[in-house]
Amino acid sequence: MIEFQPMNDKSYQAYINFLIPDYAEEIGRNFNKPAEKILEDAYEQFAQLLPDGRNTKDHYILHIHDLSTKEHVGKLWYNIKKEENSAYIYHILIEEPFRGKGYGSRTLSHLEQVLKAQGIATIGLNVFGDNKKAFHIYQKMGYHTGAIVMEKVL
Repeated sequence: MIEFQPMNDKSYQAYINFLIPDYAEEIGRNFNKPAEKILEDAYEQFAQLLPDGRNTKDHYILHIHDLSTKEHVGKLWYNIKKEENSAYIYHILIEEPFRGKGYGSRTLSHLEQVLKAQGIATIGLNVFGDNKKAFHIYQKMGYHTGAIVMEKVL
């Protein structure tokens, strides 16, 4: 069984220190952009998204905890947009030793239960084109494609 636990300041800072460069790398790899500018842009984006860090209103930055093994298996960041009755998943990370063991699906199922209990009607997310495993999990869990961004390198 999965449980979400809030991050403390130290774990939040470690997460952000990992997440921003990782996000910039994903953008660079998927959109053929130079790394230096992307990293700078990523820091600006995150500062706008999370002006109050882990305490930013309606943003939830959490550890994914397996109750049976008592281990932290990953991290989850999502936002609730009450005025739209929707939620948006910014990031799911299942730590390497726990991948391929169903934690991604269980995390999504648990999040859906949490959101339904709050009356949230829809949930959205973005998946990078080269992340085939995540794309497959999202499809299996009932997510459908809302848009496709394509690019050709000349």
